[in-house]
Amino acid sequence: MPSEASREYQRNWGVGDTNAFAAWRTGATGRGITVGVVDSGIRMNHQDLGANISPLSTDIVAGRNQREDQDGHGTRVSSVIAAPFNDYGTVGVAFNSTILSIRADVSDCTKPEDKICFKSSDLARALDYAVQNGARVINLSLGGESPLGAQFEAALLRAVNAGVVFAIAAGNEEGANPEWPGRYASDSRFLGAIIVTGAHDKAQRIADFSNRAGVSQNVFLSAPGVDVIVDCEGDSCWRVNGTSFASPAVAGALALLLEAFPNLTGRQAVDILLRTGREAGDPGTDVVYGRGLLDIGRAFQPVGATSAPMANGA
Repeated sequence: MPSEASREYQRNWGVGDTNAFAAWRTGATGRGITVGVVDSGIRMNHQDLGANISPLSTDIVAGRNQREDQDGHGTRVSSVIAAPFNDYGTVGVAFNSTILSIRADVSDCTKPEDKICFKSSDLARALDYAVQNGARVINLSLGGESPLGAQFEAALLRAVNAGVVFAIAAGNEEGANPEWPGRYASDSRFLGAIIVTGAHDKAQRIADFSNRAGVSQNVFLSAPGVDVIVDCEGDSCWRVNGTSFASPAVAGALALLLEAFPNLTGRQAVDILLRTGREAGDPGTDVVYGRGLLDIGRAFQPVGATSAPMANGA
């Protein structure tokens, strides 16, 4: 188990902010839980992450077959979830979980300022692939201004009906509401299976760039998303900002719960995280922080007789 004095732990303020140590003390590390990361791919032989990357990771874009991350975004997102405790780099929230990386980015974007973007048809195939290959949790650190259409929604519904749960970034437009697909969290078809995630800083204030909870306040949490240290190789790491790096903290928290309490359904794990969010902003659920700040320590307090925690050290 990581030490609170270790360099890895100290380097990543987010794991302390979310009280991940409370889960780790019970023996929960994400082991045996596959987290699908639909993004720009991953560096398969990454010095820090490599051991936690599934060999089933793929490129879903037809005819390309290049699962290696050309942009870096997917690797950095995955680092928040599953950077291992190995006396190197930093440590992820669910540091023994398995990353199923599904590359879905394309470069022919409609906005010239975007380096990468995603087609809804590719995202739909990515969700199906994740479900077919054992993902219990899927992270989507991506978004746009509009709903993604019938093909994506059908795939999202298939995943939800299969018991898969989602962490989705709220977006970085300083908006009053999350962008899509995060906004699907409050759609009745998917309600209870998605947490949309905003970003806060070390002072636990919502980041200036982060979209707020707004219409999705009942299914919204905030997680660390400012000055997050990720993707360490050699003597260098990346310091990143964005809801893209807050959402995977929630994905990691879901992985911890699903490992520690094997009888929990995915929806029950989502409900626990939402109910145990740490108060922020106006009292109760509010339009900025939604249900509050992600608090894994509170989530690992007793959850009732339906689930028995794993033995310490298992």
